[in-house]
Amino acid sequence: VRSQLLAITHGYRKHGRDMSITVAENLDPLNVELRRFQWVYGGVSLIAIVLLLLIQYWIVRRELKPLKMLRENMLRLERGETDHVDAVGPAEIAPVIVELNRLLATMGKKARRSREALGNLAHALKTRLAILNQVANQTELSALPEVRQTLQQTSEGMRHIVEREL
Repeated sequence: VRSQLLAITHGYRKHGRDMSITVAENLDPLNVELRRFQWVYGGVSLIAIVLLLLIQYWIVRRELKPLKMLRENMLRLERGETDHVDAVGPAEIAPVIVELNRLLATMGKKARRSREALGNLAHALKTRLAILNQVANQTELSALPEVRQTLQQTSEGMRHIVEREL
């Protein structure tokens, strides 16, 4: 068995003679204790790192929970279950949520106005098409069958377009 030794040598001169004194210590017990300390320190460090990672994971999940709720609100908005996004979330994105809700309200108003305008247009077109059909069916046009057929085909085509677009 080979052992490590720590040796210190000092030279002296006494009564005209040179003399060296060497003191040696066996390092094996120290190395055993050092290895044991390294294993304990490594184990404690590993446990501490795992614990810190778990705490970090918990903190991040807790802090991002409002963003998950915001995402769910956005999905509800996409599905048409709501017309606004609830103002839950970190203070950093609250202005974005407010602006998004303002934009949604503006777009909703524009969509309502567009639907009303489209309904009014459809009503006006249907009224005009009804008049056009009445004119095409008048007895005065029986002498002009091509004109009557063209009027009827045109008004029927326009009616199909209006119905399809509505």
